[in-house]
Amino acid sequence: MSSSKMRAVVFERYGPPEVLQLREVAKPTPGDGEVLIEVFATTAHAGDWRMRKPEPLAARLYNGLIRPKRITILGMELAGQIAAVGTGVTAYQEGDEVFAFAGFGFGAYAEYICLPALTDAGKVTKQGLVAPKPTN
Repeated sequence: MSSSKMRAVVFERYGPPEVLQLREVAKPTPGDGEVLIEVFATTAHAGDWRMRKPEPLAARLYNGLIRPKRITILGMELAGQIAAVGTGVTAYQEGDEVFAFAGFGFGAYAEYICLPALTDAGKVTKQGLVAPKPTN
């Protein structure tokens, strides 16, 4: 597998857990203000199975009536390590251990995910969806 690819658990149709498939997909690259996180652990969140089934019907309105279009890689919560930082990110550096909430963008059922390092008055801070992992 080349460095521009990664493995992820994807779903291309709605249904039971069997619709989840391990696939090779493009590895994301962090943009301005983002961090690339190598995912070490994730959860099976209620939002994940609701999007996969999809229940309630609002999930289909958000993600596609017939098949998933917007979200194809599930996973809302994760723990991992910063693999790269985008331009302007100073609060994190490569190797920092973090945990994060991917939110309605999902994407944590993958080897890597890009998430924003939120800004406060134009300065990147440690506040927001990505947080340092405590040493204990």
